[in-house]
Amino acid sequence: MNINEQDVAIDTFFKNMSNVNDPYTILFSKIDKKYLHFLKETKEINIVESIKNIKKSVVISIDIRNSTNLMEQSDLIDYSEFTEKFVEKTIECIKKNYGIIDRFTGDGILAFFPDFYAGKDSCGFALNSAITCHSIFESISKSRDLKTGFGIGIDYGDIIIRFLNQSVHIMGLTAVHACRIGGIDAGKTAVTKNVYMKLQNLINSSLFYEKEIETKSGKMSCYSVKYKMDKNKLELPKWNK
Repeated sequence: MNINEQDVAIDTFFKNMSNVNDPYTILFSKIDKKYLHFLKETKEINIVESIKNIKKSVVISIDIRNSTNLMEQSDLIDYSEFTEKFVEKTIECIKKNYGIIDRFTGDGILAFFPDFYAGKDSCGFALNSAITCHSIFESISKSRDLKTGFGIGIDYGDIIIRFLNQSVHIMGLTAVHACRIGGIDAGKTAVTKNVYMKLQNLINSSLFYEKEIETKSGKMSCYSVKYKMDKNKLELPKWNK
């Protein structure tokens, strides 16, 4: 599919947003419409080729640590209402920071921030999402168990986007690593060395704490941080300037 065909795909999306069988409609429904207008006007990016090929992206894995304890403290209706609230608010936060939702995992969310969409400071926007999501959990959770909360893992590297079962999904070790270090303690965010290297010029490196996390595949080295990026230090994506 060339650039002209990309225009057709975007036009089709705007005319028929309910066509869930079209893969580009599925993807376009998850991103800011301003970005689609940017693609048509500038011709700088071929989004179709971008999603066919391997691309650089941040992946963020958000997981409720000790979710069983949280369920035991609530009845099923209360827990389902809590889940609805955190999913809605977390997705809203991720989208505001130029993230794309991969899926709700049952007790968490997987999302990605591809460079072609989130821009050169995708790692900073992902970190801001993580810190805000911790606040979201604290604001809506009735749990008094300090071991219950979001464990969030972030990695940066190669991904490929695929359409499976009428959904957008990412594949690659970047997603695997984010999910594994998302097993960090409740209320904490873990980033890989790849993310640390991308952020160390934007954030005081002394605010990172090197850790080892026990995963199903053994120990993984990572960095823990509780810090929100100054938005003024982050460069907005071209399409949103």
